[in-house]
Formats: sequence, C-alpha cells, structure tokens
Amino acid sequence: MTNIDLRVAWKKDDPVLRRDTEAVWDALNTVYPREREDRLKELVAVAYEGETAIGACTARAIECKVLRTHVFYLRAAILPGASHDEALIHLLSAAKNVLQPWASAHPDERLKGILLMFDSDAFDALYGEPVVHRGDVELVLTGYTDEGRQIRMLWFDDVRLEK
Repeated sequence: MTNIDLRVAWKKDDPVLRRDTEAVWDALNTVYPREREDRLKELVAVAYEGETAIGACTARAIECKVLRTHVFYLRAAILPGASHDEALIHLLSAAKNVLQPWASAHPDERLKGILLMFDSDAFDALYGEPVVHRGDVELVLTGYTDEGRQIRMLWFDDVRLEK
C-alpha cells in the first residue's frame, strides 16, 4: 500500500496546490490552458506521494436529469503508476469529506452526491462490480457513456431524493 497524502483545496486559493495541479495536467497533457483558470476554481483536493503531486480532482455542481437531482460532477487527473486506483479512491474520499458538509451547509443547491465518469480503460477493468466498496467510498454504477465508459455515483450519506 502506497503512502498517499491528501491536501484539501476546496474554496481555497492556494498557489502551491494550483501549481502542483497544473504540473499533473501538464504531465498528462490534459486540460486546455484556456480552461485552467475555471477548473482551478473548482479544485477539491490534490494527492501526493512524498512531495510529488500524483493527482488532483475538481468538482462543479450540475443538474443530472437522468437521476432527477443535482450533483457534483467530479473530474480526476491521476498520473499513471502502481498507485493509480488507490489515488482515485483517496481523492474520492477527500471529495466526499469536503463536498458533503458543504452541500449540507448550502441546502438551496440541492446537491445529493458526486458523479464521475471513468474515462480510462484501467478503471473499467478495476471496477467490474456494479457497486464498489472501498473504505468510506461506495461507487454505484449508473450507466455508460456512448463511448462505453462507466458512469458512477457516490451518494452522500442519508440523502433523500425529491419527487
């Protein structure tokens, strides 16, 4: 098991976390420069191995019509390596621990959980179960994109859906 350190970035403007997130994006050749400022405002957490950033996640509130609710749409960028899936679970756990209380404190937003899409074949192979339990993370398969990528939902604790 790898020692992964998480640093929470939600609603902070930490220049070190921003810089390290951009370094991950650069290494993966992802997130266009014109989109970065908006994405950095949505930064939730950054994962580190030692002093090296290995992943980061951002989240934005969206309406998910197929689920008839509002959710955080989470996007994670993780460097390839042996700790790839572990880093994702750590980032999801951090996101839940930060976004769930924020959603409770902002009930008018009606946010019920975290939606994510597995945009890598590695995730599809790792998570062949319809419901995945890892620590405090429970990912429920809710469907597939047109390209065949999994769509997963992490529901907040004690959430109730609206009619």
